[in-house]
Amino acid sequence: MPDLSSSSAKQPIQSLSDSANQAASTKKWGWLVLFTALPTLTCCALPLLLVSLGFGSVVAAMFNTIPGLAFLAGNKIWMFGISGLLIAAASYMVFVRPQACPANKALAEQCMSAKVWNKRLLVASAIIWSIGFFSSYIFPYLIEYFGL
Repeated sequence: MPDLSSSSAKQPIQSLSDSANQAASTKKWGWLVLFTALPTLTCCALPLLLVSLGFGSVVAAMFNTIPGLAFLAGNKIWMFGISGLLIAAASYMVFVRPQACPANKALAEQCMSAKVWNKRLLVASAIIWSIGFFSSYIFPYLIEYFGL
């Protein structure tokens, strides 16, 4: 009589839990990319918008109150470079690399949900990063060129 408690009988259960863990970790990458793009907006786009609207004192208070904001603004080249590379790597992971979902219906639904959220978070991160990049590097030159 075959032993049902052998490792071969437990193999599918382990692979199903591994698939669930993979779906959960893939969703965490989407959140990580979003939060790496947020500092670009906070340090560069938001202060520029506030100063443009005449709220320079609010920006001064922000830089005084938030301790890491001056560091981020001083190292914005590195910040934009690293966050841009993370967004590019996440784009490759989400759009180019094939991702198979498990055959189990419940896990397949979780996997598909994670895929949808990854795409949403990645697009939101790319938009936030683009706004920060535009306001930090392109907008000042447009203002200088057009004399606004």
